[in-house]
Amino acid sequence: MLCFTMLALSSCVNTRWLKTREYLLYQQNITGNEEVSTEELEVLYKQLPNRKVPIIGSTLYLYFHLLGREFYHKKNIIADSIARENKDSLKLVNFLKSHHKNIDGKDTLVLTKKDSSQLTKIEKKHQKKMNKIKVRLKEGNFFMRTIGEAPSLFDTTNISKTVSQMHLYLNSKGFFKNTVSYDTTRLGKNYFVKYIIHEGSPSMVDSIKYAIEDTTVAKVLAFSQVETLLKTGTRYDEKVLNNERERINKFLKENGYYDFTRQYINFEIDTTDISKLILTLMIDLPPNGNKHIRYQIDKVNYYFDYSKTNKIVKDSASLNDIQYFFYNATYSSRVLNSKNSLIPGSFYSYSQSQNTQKNIANLEMFKFVGVNFIKTDTSGNKLTAVINATSLPKYQLSDEWGVNVGQGQGYPGPMANLTFVDRNIFGGCEIFDINLRGSVEGQPSLTKLNQVYTTYEYGGSVAITSPKVLIPTRFKYRFNNNNPKTKYVFSYQNTIRNEYTRGIIKGSINYLFQKGKFSRITVTPLDLSVVNTTSVEKTFQDKFGLAEVSGSQIFACDDMPPNISSVFPKSTFQSIVSNGSVSCPIKGVQKTIEIGNWDIPLIWCSNYLPNYSEDSGEITDRIFLINYENYVPENERDISLLNKIIDLEYSSFIYKAITTFIDIRDKNIGK
Repeated sequence: MLCFTMLALSSCVNTRWLKTREYLLYQQNITGNEEVSTEELEVLYKQLPNRKVPIIGSTLYLYFHLLGREFYHKKNIIADSIARENKDSLKLVNFLKSHHKNIDGKDTLVLTKKDSSQLTKIEKKHQKKMNKIKVRLKEGNFFMRTIGEAPSLFDTTNISKTVSQMHLYLNSKGFFKNTVSYDTTRLGKNYFVKYIIHEGSPSMVDSIKYAIEDTTVAKVLAFSQVETLLKTGTRYDEKVLNNERERINKFLKENGYYDFTRQYINFEIDTTDISKLILTLMIDLPPNGNKHIRYQIDKVNYYFDYSKTNKIVKDSASLNDIQYFFYNATYSSRVLNSKNSLIPGSFYSYSQSQNTQKNIANLEMFKFVGVNFIKTDTSGNKLTAVINATSLPKYQLSDEWGVNVGQGQGYPGPMANLTFVDRNIFGGCEIFDINLRGSVEGQPSLTKLNQVYTTYEYGGSVAITSPKVLIPTRFKYRFNNNNPKTKYVFSYQNTIRNEYTRGIIKGSINYLFQKGKFSRITVTPLDLSVVNTTSVEKTFQDKFGLAEVSGSQIFACDDMPPNISSVFPKSTFQSIVSNGSVSCPIKGVQKTIEIGNWDIPLIWCSNYLPNYSEDSGEITDRIFLINYENYVPENERDISLLNKIIDLEYSSFIYKAITTFIDIRDKNIGK
């Protein structure tokens, strides 16, 4: 009721709070455009109407702003500002007076380190309060500046600017004969603005010419002509010209032109015939009038941990004409060489310098990697590539403490995580890490309703990550630019619950590749798990002795309860319906068996859908419902029907279901 009252007030009260000559810009739209989309033109609006509540169209945010005006008194804020200034000034003066001392007949201010810190706090506190007052003076109170939205007052100046911007934008799209006008309609205190577009006939690119004074640049650029964005017979578009400028700039920087910039690329348009344009692409010479220099990489030097205070080389190496200087830790030159894309004797390439920086940084050995180029001599065409890298600490210990919030029906509990990292452990940029973790969490009982037990989990892992793909073939070198890594992981996790105690030992080999900035590929050729359940509660065995049905042809569950999630884990259900791996406790025996690909059909009889939490239909999409609903009037119901079915039909039903399933299975083998 309160919400509807506010909406009603915002619809009828807003304009009554405006001054005599104030009007609201209520709505604006664009008509007449055919080739250029409305969305492109709308971004050129110099002024937007106040936001409206969808469907209803009420300017609720404006209402809150105007409501805030009722409580906004500028004079009081100015008075507060003066009072605050006087109060803080007096406090500052008294503080300074208390620290004046007479030294050699002179009044001297004496401040200790603690006093200076206190003085800074006083000044910062004063500045912070004054800034808040300034915001209130400029933007209004909380309602006006946070919840509300200032009125968008109708202003012909902004409309004229919008018209001018639309006209220029249409020119840039090849409509040089365009006209833009506007029409306004006033309804009470609200103005409606309509921008009328007439694009006119488009100007087409009739021919393209090139004016490149540097013949070497022209020859190099000819190799990329097939990729040009400039086409004859297309509508003139400044965006296409800018994209072509960027393409040429990027191509030349990839082919040795280290000093080249996009400012050298210009376009000239012959508008003698406005409908058929002659476009000339020009590449200017440098300011000195000489040709553009095409640079080659002369030397590649790596400097690790060099600084003004550390200038003594501890070790050095040379491989494939690349020099490595180590001022602290020593790294494998072969590994570093595999990450390097800058080759002595090759032409300068911007992407290769970026790849080198990225590949070295991805080793996770260094906190800073910089790539710079030094001209060997000002008149020549040689560059020396200088790569500086600063190492991360060799040993690193990190800890994490907090509250573990489980999913589903779990209750929070304390958790701890401790990680130790040793970088470059074998001298080949490997990373060795040890992780120890533990947590305590409250979990609903799987066998007794409305009871919560404490679950303890602890474990650890040991991992070694190598910065290359450890495959005994030359095929491994094809992934050097994809940040390849090989990771060996060995882990152990133990779970202690009232119903069972379980330990899991895992070992895996993983190949990691980074395809792009936001894409990573993991290939796991080996993943071994050993699950050891050392104790299982009897009631838990009664409910989850899945090993009893592991060799059956069909698995039927009759009369499943509504709270199935508390007695049948979601992960187990998902594994069963998707041919996954299921760990089956063996009833009466203190161990489990692992069913690799569960292929036993499950028939679930219940009046309730499973109450698992799901985000994208991972449960409901795997359920096929069979509706047996048939309403029988109460006076026709047979109260002994269940016993009759059990006595007369139960065995026949089971036999028919199994034989039918076997028949269907046999007919569809291999399909």
